[in-house]
Amino acid sequence: MTKRIRLPLASVALLFVSCFCAGAAVTLDLNPAGGSIVGTPGSTVGWGFTLSNDANYLVVTEARFCLSPVTTPFCTLASTGTFSDIIGNAFVVVGPAGPPAFEQPVVTQSFNSNAPSGIGSFLINGNALPGSVDAGEIVVTYDLYTRSPNDPGFSPLTDLISEQNYVTAPAQVSVTGVPEPAPLGLTGAAILLLALRRRQGGH
Repeated sequence: MTKRIRLPLASVALLFVSCFCAGAAVTLDLNPAGGSIVGTPGSTVGWGFTLSNDANYLVVTEARFCLSPVTTPFCTLASTGTFSDIIGNAFVVVGPAGPPAFEQPVVTQSFNSNAPSGIGSFLINGNALPGSVDAGEIVVTYDLYTRSPNDPGFSPLTDLISEQNYVTAPAQVSVTGVPEPAPLGLTGAAILLLALRRRQGGH
């Protein structure tokens, strides 16, 4: 059963205006390239990212994994597992380099579920069927400011350009089967053969 939830976005009109104004300067690439990840039932997988912004300063507020077709501000949740946002809780700021905040126009993180780092993790259901696929997009929401929040002179009111902007990248989760152990008979034969070769080599 698929679920559709509404992203916490102000309005479709605001989204359109924000994306039109700011979207050209912002790009999102997932790691692995193409956004396709594979895992077994019950495992946790996820995405790293490279987020680029060459104008003003963006502050990431949230990330979602939405199934295709993505009709923002609505989001159809995955059926094979559960996505957990990482980047939205990490206070990621991307913008021009230099003083006084010394931000970076390109931020890259690899996925690590223990750190945690990356854009988000995906816990595959324990009962997910091998061969199941959830295809969609990672949707990253951000606010845009004229100066970095790390700038001592930053004001969230006067420096705000737009809220609830978003950038997307294709993403896919594929469920694979757990590899079966080698038959006991074959394993025993392999051990016996190895022992014989070692014995022969000792003469």
